[in-house]
Amino acid sequence: VIAVTGLAGHAFGSWRDRGSREMWLQDFLPQDFNNIRIMFYGYNSSLGSDSNNGLLDFRRHLIQQLENARSSDEAKNRHIILVAHSLGGILILQTLIQSKSRLVYKPILDSTRAIFFFGTPHQGLRTTELEAMVEDLSGGVETSRLKLLMQLRENSEFLETQRDALADIWPGRKIISFYEVEKTRVVQKVG
Repeated sequence: VIAVTGLAGHAFGSWRDRGSREMWLQDFLPQDFNNIRIMFYGYNSSLGSDSNNGLLDFRRHLIQQLENARSSDEAKNRHIILVAHSLGGILILQTLIQSKSRLVYKPILDSTRAIFFFGTPHQGLRTTELEAMVEDLSGGVETSRLKLLMQLRENSEFLETQRDALADIWPGRKIISFYEVEKTRVVQKVG
């Protein structure tokens, strides 16, 4: 199981109960499944970060980490179950697209048996308020975070292209998607 956090998330904290501090993936899942290996992938997607890394960089790093973790012959044959929150789902899908198109990474795609999406914005996000916040933080300079938000906009060409590129990978995999059915409040600038 590989868990990938979302936008401005934390590799461990995103999966942990705020009250008890228990992490369901680590503390409960192994009770129901023997011989399970659980890995977490985190990356700096904080909107206030001055990092220049974007989605392409996150994807490259995730693929490299997967390759490193699956370097032995035994590990290469292990099944993969992906669990993603928010932007983590987009990152996973970008990784699978790359795995489909590059022969060297095809074992990642071939080993993927199931994907659990938690609040992944497949259709995009309302990013207007977030973009304004990032512009304020950056002094109006276009940053990698602003570019990332533009990719995640509702009805973005980036997300539409991603959906098209994934059309033929779904057979043979279990896909479970959890999403909200009611609009939630968005971040708003105060003052």
